[in-house]
Amino acid sequence: MSLLIQRAQLTAASVQPRQAKVADTIVESINTTYSREDGRKDGIYYWPDPLPTPDLTRIPDPLVLFQPDDPDAAQSERLSVVPLSFHEVLARSKIDQQRPLMQIPLGLVDKPALQQRDTLLMDLHGSGGALTGGPLLIAGMQNSGKATALQTILFWLTTRYRPHQFRCAVIDPGHDLDVFHALPHLHDNDGNTLWSDGSTDEQVTQLTNLFSRIPAQRREKYPDMRWDDDTLPQLWMHGEIVPQLLLIISEYHRFVERPVASAALRKLILSIAEARSLGVYVVLSSAETSSRHIPPDIMGKIGAKIGLFLNEQQRYDLFGHPLTMELIPGRGYLLTRDWEVHQVQLALPVPGASELLRREILKYEVQWLASQL
Repeated sequence: MSLLIQRAQLTAASVQPRQAKVADTIVESINTTYSREDGRKDGIYYWPDPLPTPDLTRIPDPLVLFQPDDPDAAQSERLSVVPLSFHEVLARSKIDQQRPLMQIPLGLVDKPALQQRDTLLMDLHGSGGALTGGPLLIAGMQNSGKATALQTILFWLTTRYRPHQFRCAVIDPGHDLDVFHALPHLHDNDGNTLWSDGSTDEQVTQLTNLFSRIPAQRREKYPDMRWDDDTLPQLWMHGEIVPQLLLIISEYHRFVERPVASAALRKLILSIAEARSLGVYVVLSSAETSSRHIPPDIMGKIGAKIGLFLNEQQRYDLFGHPLTMELIPGRGYLLTRDWEVHQVQLALPVPGASELLRREILKYEVQWLASQL
């Protein structure tokens, strides 16, 4: 396994010498008088690297969600969003006094005014400040990083929480998340699978009906409960663990030409979009952003929007005005409930020099996780 998680070798394309820019001269002067080490002492990290990288001749070193467990790989220059290994996080999840939190370290967010980056903690519950609040939409063209972001979300949550604390229903036409299929987190209490590729209308309808029953059963079990933001934490505190529920629909735009499946998904999304007090959350990904592909009533419920590779019209659909976008996978913009736009860099779930290698590493780690549950 050490061969799989060794440091990826990234080779930048050769470029012709170019005349130094004024900005380069300024940055060089700053570095001479104010080193990176001095910046770290003052709490300024990653200076002077901006986000996203403006020079496309530079291949950025990608972020990873977890530090590699391999000692040699841990010396990699890759930045780790979480300063723990996968196995350490899993070990802590078994002993920590946990409370329900849908906070996911999804990457980095740029704070240019402070010349630093912070961890992008996407809080689907919406209790952690401005950079929070679901439902979450991740939009971008093919190979922009949507599937990787969904893998990062699901890998974090299934590692952080035990199956009785977290359940997830997945509709995955591209089979990007099928490595998680066997985990008990993706099954209900009766052992029914909560994963589907949605290839038939019957599959979509069956899964949406199955998932929609879970919040209903929650209300039936506690008929006198007035659900608010403190209800789930209070139940957990008293030893009654009511699992958090997440619905992930990958490639949502694929269902627009299928009226039955589209209607079932739309009904389910709208029914749980405002059910965060019940511990129910939604994450969507889509390569399309028009009202034809994402109905206005659903788009109006979206609390946070991440845009990766998008054309000009799609940028306008998502953010209300055009933005310049770099063609770097995993880098883009985040629009939050306060209508602030932030530059973000999303993390890989695991290290690896290629998508194929990362998938094999992720498959191995998920299989190991399943053996520990």
